[in-house]
Amino acid sequence: LEKTPQHIKKIKFILRLFPKSKVIHIYRDGRDCYISGKNAKNIPQSLNLKTYAKYWKKCIKNRLEVKSKKIFDTSYETLVSDPKTILTEIFKFLNVEFSDNQMNMRNYSHDKRAQTEAFKRLNDKIDSSSVNQHLKYMSKEEIQEFNDICSDQLIKLGYNL
Repeated sequence: LEKTPQHIKKIKFILRLFPKSKVIHIYRDGRDCYISGKNAKNIPQSLNLKTYAKYWKKCIKNRLEVKSKKIFDTSYETLVSDPKTILTEIFKFLNVEFSDNQMNMRNYSHDKRAQTEAFKRLNDKIDSSSVNQHLKYMSKEEIQEFNDICSDQLIKLGYNL
């Protein structure tokens, strides 16, 4: 299990190196990713909208170039709006049994970072509160600038411009 977003840029290499692996690719509206990363000190690309947009575009382009039955794609927005359905599909893809008990994060997340402000949501129930944050926190000009750079990828993933 690995969850570093930029590794999607190396998806061909990962699948070649680990031929029996399966990949769960959860993508998110790049504009919301930018808002989320804007306040994170460990995401240097998000210090500048144009830099982040180009970074997100490259990640998504690399994913879309690879056709493989070993990759399960879903949007973050779909996952948080209907977690049980999507998690059931993911578990089926992985050939792992799913049970309702797995929906309770407190049964599994014992990460001490959840006690810190930066990671406080680790133990929270899955919800859609972080969807469409760009509509609140980006100006129309910023949204347009991001769209200008990433329109092809946003559209291919089903996002509205």
